[in-house]
Amino acid sequence: MGLPSWHNLSRALDDAGDTARATQVLEGAVSDGHIGALVSLAQLNWKHGALNDAAEFLKQAERQVEPDDWETHFALHLAYSAGIGSADRGQTLRLAFEHLLAAADASGDPRMKLSVGLHYWQGLNEVPPDFESADKWLSEAASSRIPDIVAEYRRFNKTKSGVTKDAT
Repeated sequence: MGLPSWHNLSRALDDAGDTARATQVLEGAVSDGHIGALVSLAQLNWKHGALNDAAEFLKQAERQVEPDDWETHFALHLAYSAGIGSADRGQTLRLAFEHLLAAADASGDPRMKLSVGLHYWQGLNEVPPDFESADKWLSEAASSRIPDIVAEYRRFNKTKSGVTKDAT
């Protein structure tokens, strides 16, 4: 599945210097019920220095996103990870993780589950280390039998069991 046509068109218009039309395309997508377009509007505004507008679009998207809309949760994760939404980096990182967690839960994607598990294991991005939660998410990810994910879960278990303290 590729990106929605409204996303690609708005990017092409903005790249061509027609930010006004790019904004119209995204506003039309929002009117058509595409909540993810609010995140794209936030990114577009942030890119052009309208930081308060960008933050407001993200807040709107958060208010409207459904729990099972993993694509929008993941887009919110990426936007907050980039620092859009607040001058408080800790707050944006916490929001980024909340949306990664929601996206991983809703999508079932093993790579997203791996990312959640790594956050808990290694205490990444303001997430306090939590070996029990790390084990849950890494185990679920490893059940996919994707070799690199299984290898990461094995590494976690060795670290957890005290065989090695190397967290790299």
